[in-house]
Amino acid sequence: MFAERLRKLRKEKRLTQEDVANRIGVARTTYAMYEQERREPDSLTLQKIADFFEVSTDYLLGRTDLPNNNQSNTDHLKAWLRQSNTDLSEEEIEELEEDIKDYLEVRMKRISRNKK
Repeated sequence: MFAERLRKLRKEKRLTQEDVANRIGVARTTYAMYEQERREPDSLTLQKIADFFEVSTDYLLGRTDLPNNNQSNTDHLKAWLRQSNTDLSEEEIEELEEDIKDYLEVRMKRISRNKK
């Protein structure tokens, strides 16, 4: 799971293994082994990777499917949309995000009115 997510995050940012390795302070070969499941990072390096990709360590380790535990519900939804709809263009994803955001706002207003 870790190697898969690491490779996916790197490719989403259109970075090379060398780019990421330099940013987290390891050799490219070491980073490559992380993506090949031939080596695991120590806890400090794991945190550097999580910080670099702006995700939680739990997400990297496969303990959650939510990239960032500190995200708002809307951000969780956006992250899920991007993960689940890789065949859509950036414009289509943004349009879908906006539609869902609008829907949630209307729904929340309706729920609030019904509680009164």
